[in-house]
Amino acid sequence: MGSFLLMAVTFSRRFYMDAARRATRDLIINNPIKGDLSGEYEAVQGWPLVTALYNGIEQALKMLLLIRFSDRFTLERLASREYGHNLEKLYSELTDDDREHIELHYREHRSLHDYISDDMATATRFIAHINRSGDQQTAGLVSWRYILIEGSEQVPPTSLWTMHEIWDAICCCIREGVGQERLF
Repeated sequence: MGSFLLMAVTFSRRFYMDAARRATRDLIINNPIKGDLSGEYEAVQGWPLVTALYNGIEQALKMLLLIRFSDRFTLERLASREYGHNLEKLYSELTDDDREHIELHYREHRSLHDYISDDMATATRFIAHINRSGDQQTAGLVSWRYILIEGSEQVPPTSLWTMHEIWDAICCCIREGVGQERLF
């Protein structure tokens, strides 16, 4: 009964995760960032979408960890300060198969887009970039959420489509059960 319940809850969450990912993709398509001479202005236009994509990646990573390691992770543990909004920490907890699957998606995406710099050559490096590592108080979603309000630093460059690709790759792991038998 317990495994059936886990599968039912997982299917429901997976459905909503995919719906959120598709809705965010459509939002990006229907609200393109308008080019401007000021890079800062373009970055400000994309800021709400970056925070939405960041949150989607975070929730997908947490869902994947709950599926893979239901004996080790709980919602409470994943919401704790230990993990919080830290994408790097969450990503490091994935299985090798899941990380390789995400890296494969990322390599294919990167091969089509020359704007992704060499310092973000892997999904691991890109996740570190958007996680904005360093001081734990300013890392992760919290820094993206308040960066414009603080006004003390520039909005760092990122790619909405690359963030979406990472989210999609994680959802693919959830859908396909990479590294284990299919869940459904």
